[in-house]
Amino acid sequence: MKKIILLILTTIIVFSADLNNLLNELCVSDDLSQKTKKENAGYVIVYTREDLDNMKILSLKEILEQIPFFKYNEDSNALIDLLYLPFQPKNPYMIKLIINDNEVTLPIGGDVLQIIGQITTKYIDHIEIYIGMPSFEISQSPAWSIIKIYTKKGYRENSNILGGLIGSRKLNEEYISSGFGNENKSYYLFFANDNIYRKNYTFNKYNLNRNIFGKTFVGSFDFNNFELFSLITKFKKNSFIGNSFTISPINNYIKPSYYLFNINYKKNNFKILTLFQYVDSKFYQKNDDILGYYNNKIYYESKNNLKESIYSIKISNKFTLNNSSLFLQGNLGKDLFNIQNYYDGIEYKLQNFNKIYKKSIGCEYTYLLNQNNLFTLSYNYKIDNYINIKKFKNISKKVGYIYNDKKFTFKTFYYQGSFIPTPEMIFINKNLSKIDTKSYSFKAKYNKFYFLYTNTKMKNVIVNIPKIGLINDSNYHKYNNYLISYTYIKNKIKNNIRVWRAYIQIPHKKMIISNGFTNNFFFNKDVWSFYTSLIYYKNNLNQENINLNTTISKKFKNIEVYFKGINILNKTLETEYISYNPLTNSLQTFKAEPIERVFVGGIEWKF
Repeated sequence: MKKIILLILTTIIVFSADLNNLLNELCVSDDLSQKTKKENAGYVIVYTREDLDNMKILSLKEILEQIPFFKYNEDSNALIDLLYLPFQPKNPYMIKLIINDNEVTLPIGGDVLQIIGQITTKYIDHIEIYIGMPSFEISQSPAWSIIKIYTKKGYRENSNILGGLIGSRKLNEEYISSGFGNENKSYYLFFANDNIYRKNYTFNKYNLNRNIFGKTFVGSFDFNNFELFSLITKFKKNSFIGNSFTISPINNYIKPSYYLFNINYKKNNFKILTLFQYVDSKFYQKNDDILGYYNNKIYYESKNNLKESIYSIKISNKFTLNNSSLFLQGNLGKDLFNIQNYYDGIEYKLQNFNKIYKKSIGCEYTYLLNQNNLFTLSYNYKIDNYINIKKFKNISKKVGYIYNDKKFTFKTFYYQGSFIPTPEMIFINKNLSKIDTKSYSFKAKYNKFYFLYTNTKMKNVIVNIPKIGLINDSNYHKYNNYLISYTYIKNKIKNNIRVWRAYIQIPHKKMIISNGFTNNFFFNKDVWSFYTSLIYYKNNLNQENINLNTTISKKFKNIEVYFKGINILNKTLETEYISYNPLTNSLQTFKAEPIERVFVGGIEWKF
C-alpha cells in the first residue's frame, strides 16, 4: 500500500493544465466534439473514433496498457488493478473513470473500471486520457490518471450495425446497434453478448482460469439540451486464484450486475449532471484446503454479497470576461452499501457502517495576462461523512503559472491537499486519518521534448504492517522525480498517420516505475486499413515487456472484415501472485500473464 500511494501522490500535479495548442497538436482527427477540443487541462492522449475503428479493440486493457508508467495488471480475482501488489487493497486514487462527463465510482467496489474494463467497447465513440491532477473542472477528485469515455451518438451513426467475432480458445462476441437522428434529437441503442475464454493454468492439480461470460446494453437519447444515458452489464467471471490462504480452488467466481443511469442538461457553459448507479455483486469461493481464517475459525467456503447504490448531482457554470474565466461547481452525493459475508454457511456482520454523505464546492480561476502568459488558481472543499465512523473534510488548493509560445513552454504548479481512506480501508481500521500532501512540479517543453521535475512531501501515508494491519505512518516522506519525454506525430497525407511517443523516467529509488516507449502506426488506403502498436518498457526489476498488436481490415461496400492479433510475440511480463497461510507461515507463488496472446477474426455489416 505504501508504494502504491507514493506512486500516485508524487505525480499529482505533474501534468497539469496544458494550453489548447497542445490538445490541437495531438489530435489526429476532427471526430472529437467541440467540448473536447476546448479542454485545456492535462491532456495526454486521445483515441478518436477513427483510431478505435482502426484498432478494433476488444476491451479497455488495450488502452490502459498504453498509459505511461503503467503495466496492465490484474489482481488475484482477475479484476483490473494496474498497481497490484499481493496482500494490499486496491488503491482508489490511481484511476478515475468518467463517462459522458459523469465521474463513476463505487464506495466499496471502488474502481468502476474493474467492471467497464471487462466488457466490450463497441459502444465507445472516443477516449481521452489525462495524467495527474489536470483540472478541477474535469474532476474534483485527484488521481494519477483520469480516463474520459464518450459514447456513440445516434446523429453521428445514422445506421444499424450487426457484427461478430471469433478467436483463440473459442472466444466469441456478437453485437447489434442502431442509431439515428440529428443534433437536436437522436437515439442510440446497443447490445452485446461476450464469451471470452482465456488461457488455462494448472497449479498442482487445480485448474485456474479467468473466463468471462456477459451481456451489455447501452441506450442514449439526446434532445435539445438534454442527454439521457443508461448502461447495464451483467457477467460471470471465474476469479482465478481468489483470496485464499492456499491455491486450491474448487469453484471461484464473481457475478456483478451493474446499472448506470444519468440525465444531463447542458446549455452553453451551464451544466446539471445527475447520476444513479446500482451494483449487485456476488463472490463465491470454495477450496479443497484452507480458504481463510475469521473470528478464530478456519473456513473452506465463502459467500459474499455486496449491494451498492450511488446517487449524485453536480451543478457547474463557467463565466468568461475579457481575459479571465471563473469555473464554479457544486456536488451532492449519497452512497449506500450492504455487505453480507458467509463463511462455511455462518453469517458474520461487519461494523455498523453502510452510508456516506458527500458534498463539495469548488472553483477554478484563470487569467490570461497576454497570449503567452497564463495564471491559474483552484480551490475545492469536500466533505465525506462516513456515518457512524468519521466526517472527513478535504481542502485542495492549486496555484500555477504557464508561459507558452510556438516552440517553448514553461509551467510550474504547487498543490496542497489530502486524500481520505476508502471504506474498504475503514473496515480494516476505522481510526485511519487523511493523507496530507504537498507537491511542487516544474515542466519545460521545447518543440516535441518535455522535461519534468516533481517534489512531493507526505504525512500519514497509509501502510500495511504484517499482523497489525493498516496504519498511518506519522513520518514525513519526501520524493523527487524526473521525467524526459518525446512525442512525434506525422501526418503527411490525410490517411497516413504515425504517432510515436517515448518517455524516460528517473524515479526515486522506492518508486515502482518503468522506462519505455509506445509506438502507434495507422495507415488507410482505399478499402484497406492497418494498425499496429509496439509497447516496450522495463520494470524496476529490469525485466522487459514487449507487446506487439496488429489489426488489418478491409471494406466491401457495407461489410467490413478484419483480423487482429494481441501480444503476437508472446513477450508480455507475467504477474506474480502469492498465497500466504499465516497458520503455517507458508507461501505459495504462481505467475500468469495479464495480457495473453489472442488472435481474432471479425465481420461487421452496416445497413
